[in-house]
Amino acid sequence: MPPLTQGPARRSLSGLLVKSILIVAWTVGLLISLVQVAYDLHQVRQLPADNLATVRGMTQEPLDASVYGMDQARVADMLAGLLTLPYIREARVVLDDGSVLAEATGPKRTHGQPWLNDLLFGPARQYMWSIHSPPGREFQWLGEIHITYDTHAEANAFLARAGAILVGTMFYALVLAALLLLTYDRVLRRPLVNIIQSIQSADVDRPESARLAVPAGHEMTEIGQLAAIANQHLGSIDRLLTQLREAEQRLNDYSDQLEVTVAERTRELSLSLEQLQNARDQLINNERLASLGTLVAGVAHEVNTPLGIAVTAASVVSEALDSIRDHFQADSLTRETFSALMREAHEGQLIVVGNLSRAAKLVRDFKQAAANQADETLCEYDIAQTTRALIASLHPETKKIPVVPHFEGPVSLKGMGYPGVLMQVLTNLIMNSVRHAFEGVAKPLIAIELREAHGQVELIYRDNGMGVPAALHNRIFEPLFTTRRGRGGTGLGLNIVYNLVTQKMAGQLDFWSAPQRGVTFRLRFALKQAWDQHDAPEGLKPDVVVPV
Repeated sequence: MPPLTQGPARRSLSGLLVKSILIVAWTVGLLISLVQVAYDLHQVRQLPADNLATVRGMTQEPLDASVYGMDQARVADMLAGLLTLPYIREARVVLDDGSVLAEATGPKRTHGQPWLNDLLFGPARQYMWSIHSPPGREFQWLGEIHITYDTHAEANAFLARAGAILVGTMFYALVLAALLLLTYDRVLRRPLVNIIQSIQSADVDRPESARLAVPAGHEMTEIGQLAAIANQHLGSIDRLLTQLREAEQRLNDYSDQLEVTVAERTRELSLSLEQLQNARDQLINNERLASLGTLVAGVAHEVNTPLGIAVTAASVVSEALDSIRDHFQADSLTRETFSALMREAHEGQLIVVGNLSRAAKLVRDFKQAAANQADETLCEYDIAQTTRALIASLHPETKKIPVVPHFEGPVSLKGMGYPGVLMQVLTNLIMNSVRHAFEGVAKPLIAIELREAHGQVELIYRDNGMGVPAALHNRIFEPLFTTRRGRGGTGLGLNIVYNLVTQKMAGQLDFWSAPQRGVTFRLRFALKQAWDQHDAPEGLKPDVVVPV
């Protein structure tokens, strides 16, 4: 088999090491040089004051005596002697009356980089000290000596020293890097190259069978230990891979058998899932039909009362008319009798009309609620009017508590959607409160608030019932979950509400509750629903919002 091959390294360790050593050495050397240069600069900046203090100590007494004696020639010689110093450019003696006794100016000295000198030390400095009478004489102020101090000579010397320090540091770093590189090449790079070559000569098909050669002289060093440990691991890997190949063959055999088993179980699970889905749909349909049946029974009972009253009142009207006819035939009908019988017939007629109107309204509301609840087609409808009609149609159920749902919202709110779906949602919420919420509640209350903003409808449903414990908040929308198992609860009502709101109406349903503080449902959906929103995939469980 051909050996493993690998091109030359894209980044040489030698090059990286040289760069790293140079950078580190130059950086450290530069920092040390800068410290030395900074210290030298500080010392040089103190030189003018030190030099002038020395000059003053040497010339103060002779200058005082010469000025006191008004020896202008000697003063001029002393000033000329000061100009021999490289850092004094100009000197003059000014008497107390402002006149110049003597002055001396040296030639202007040129320098290599005057702007750099000025930057480091500033331009020529002006110094002055007073001249007074010599010791032993009565003190008398005689004048002043003015000296112009030139810093450029000292600055040039400083810059020359700083350049020498920096160049020497860089050269030292370069020599150090070269020595370290030679040491690295002998001690580290060559042994590593030998190990790489032994790896490249390994068999391509079985690289784990390769063994690393320990470089000569490195049997006890870290490189020798690295090679030995790598050989141990390669041997372990070789044995493990052999076992793995055998296990892989057994696994392939088992996998073939498992595929057959999984296919059979998948078919069984698919059939079971289809049966569960059908059963779920059937339960949901039964729940919807049951709620409609309850509504029918309640409305029938509610309509029976006004119809019975109307029948009784009609019989009273019939008896009054029979009495009028009998008196008329017997020619005994007086004005008083006729008026009394007509008043009795009129009152009965009003009772008949009123109760028949009440029964007609109940039937009309029921017809609208039943028609809307059974119709799931997309159409334009009045959301506010539909809500009011549903509340009226559920009066036979709500009066059992008794509770009268309070509706607050606009007189009319036209929208595009599914009125039957909205009716089913509100029916389930109201019936859920009627059946579960008000046990032990003195003053039951159901409030429905409807509002519209920015093309969105928000419907808030509240009751003041027993509420839902916090531990059940995440389960109330689960299918078949109920706290009244065996007492008429199916556990499908709120699951149907959630599915209708989130899927059919493409809306959002939020829930809040606390023990003894009732429940609050907030429905939000589009005022103008799209025609294909009912095709959205079914969900299983909502994100329940629990109050903090």
